[in-house]
Amino acid sequence: MATTKVRDVMTAPVVTINEDATYKQAVELLLGNRIGAIPVLDEQRHLAGIASESDLLAKVALVPDTLEPRLFARHRQRQAMIKAASDRVTSLMSTPVLTVSSDASLVQAARLMHDGAVNHLPVVNETGALVGIVSRGDLLQDFLRSDAEIRGDVVREVVRGALASDPTEIYVEVDDGIVTLSGQVEHDAMIPLVTQLTRAVNGVVDVVNKLTARRVSA
Repeated sequence: MATTKVRDVMTAPVVTINEDATYKQAVELLLGNRIGAIPVLDEQRHLAGIASESDLLAKVALVPDTLEPRLFARHRQRQAMIKAASDRVTSLMSTPVLTVSSDASLVQAARLMHDGAVNHLPVVNETGALVGIVSRGDLLQDFLRSDAEIRGDVVREVVRGALASDPTEIYVEVDDGIVTLSGQVEHDAMIPLVTQLTRAVNGVVDVVNKLTARRVSA
């Protein structure tokens, strides 16, 4: 069954910045390219970190107006303030950087973003080289597929392909990405399998399974 990979939705070529670049240069690149984060490279062109809008905005938000907040702030706050006072990307960027393989599925990338609480993931190939960047918005592209496209894939990949069933015996309806399955399969053990396979089709939001079975497990 065809599954959309990160390489299919990532932004490439990716805009990068050197770690010795200034704060202003980073802001200019982000705004000029209308992007939310930019990978940071070291002298050997290896990925050293990532500078996001949040990282750069912290400079404005955390630099105190007076000395008093710095004197009485907790250690973590003081460290954040010191970081925010820098004008170099190397001090402002987030490290270590969380990356995703270009061969990863969108589900795997989404889990990485969720677990890591990040909005962007630099994309690397099998050698570890930077080949792109993927955002939360990129991962949602599959859900823009039309109902007709989704239905065609469910019939072709699940009904005819995985189940080798007659499409006239299983009815597939799709409304705003929600797939409703009705009809009859040979054995009741197949019903949860059909649901699982249908959920894996690109663009499926949810599955309503109304299938019945000719044979029921004892």
